[in-house]
Amino acid sequence: MDRQFAIVVVNAIVFLCIFFISNKKITKIEMYSTALFSAFISLFLDIIMGLFLDTFFYFQKGIEPKDLIFHIIIYPMTNLLFLNYFPYHKNKEFKILHIAFWTVIALAIEVIYLKTGIFVYQNWNFTLSVISYPILFFGLYLHLKFIRLYILKN
Repeated sequence: MDRQFAIVVVNAIVFLCIFFISNKKITKIEMYSTALFSAFISLFLDIIMGLFLDTFFYFQKGIEPKDLIFHIIIYPMTNLLFLNYFPYHKNKEFKILHIAFWTVIALAIEVIYLKTGIFVYQNWNFTLSVISYPILFFGLYLHLKFIRLYILKN
């Protein structure tokens, strides 16, 4: 196993361990739907952004089987942790701070991936990531609200 892939595997294991030992505040169906939604969104965006728009890639240009660790483990686990600890019953400021906190975590991981060559910018830059992460995290929050509303109606 090469050094880059080892870093990604360790990151995946850490996120899995944190998630599995954490006190769950979201239901199994919410976890399931969020994991699927996260995997779909990450695959969709990485194909559109990475392949068609040539903005970034993991490890090397093109799609490789080891890229799937991001889509199947890292993104879903990150998003499940984000939603599990979301301050649903707090005021708007707490919610904004939570999104900002997770944006900083995502950016820190991105910087590590950039410095190790795991993630490579082409027609992308750090500023675009700073803008994108809060939008993505807010979208996850809205997705969970939709799932909860759907469950209540049925």
